[in-house]
Amino acid sequence: MDTLGDALPNAVRAVVEGNRKGHKPYINIQGYMVGNGCTDEEYDGNALPPFAVGKSLISQHMYARLDRACDGSFYDAKSDGSCAQRLQDAREELAGLNVYNVLEECHHGPKIPPSALNPASDAAAPTPAGPAQQRRLREAQQLRERVAARYGALMRGHQGWPVTGGVKKGVVRNWAQLMGGLTHNPPCTDASEGDVWLNDPRVREALHAAPIDAAGAPWTICR
Repeated sequence: MDTLGDALPNAVRAVVEGNRKGHKPYINIQGYMVGNGCTDEEYDGNALPPFAVGKSLISQHMYARLDRACDGSFYDAKSDGSCAQRLQDAREELAGLNVYNVLEECHHGPKIPPSALNPASDAAAPTPAGPAQQRRLREAQQLRERVAARYGALMRGHQGWPVTGGVKKGVVRNWAQLMGGLTHNPPCTDASEGDVWLNDPRVREALHAAPIDAAGAPWTICR
């Protein structure tokens, strides 16, 4: 559980009780809202289609067909019915969704030329990446592509809570558990700007980091 998921409700409760007992100053609190909350199977399971159409992530036509097939109840669709098929169609549409910002594209790994990791500076001319660096970059790219493929499969399989809803009773698995380990490289993340910036010789020197040749590999997002 997120720390705020425990601390915030207790803080609000303390304020409400203080108001009731006449403590000063009186705090005019109206309530609080939980962001990205995990509630129950029905509430979460019914939330995605209206959200998706409201954000234009699926078409009005697709939503209308889905709503008719499911009679407005999406969380308990039978696996062999038309509702389940319409839900699967919607999940296919959302399979490449960027869960961190649904209005932005999902980056399946920045494909940066190795030479871009050695930009020119006032003090030094660019040097091409060596075989070891090129191998590390290829491995990093392959890892990102595998993560993206696994992520899409989870979305299509209706397992990508909170995006797909459908929380079942019991332990709610996080993204890392669902994907068998994110290796600190979340799906859809574009780290290309960070890769280029933090491998600029001038930046590395300012951070007292060893040159790429001495370090043996360029900086890249942790995995």
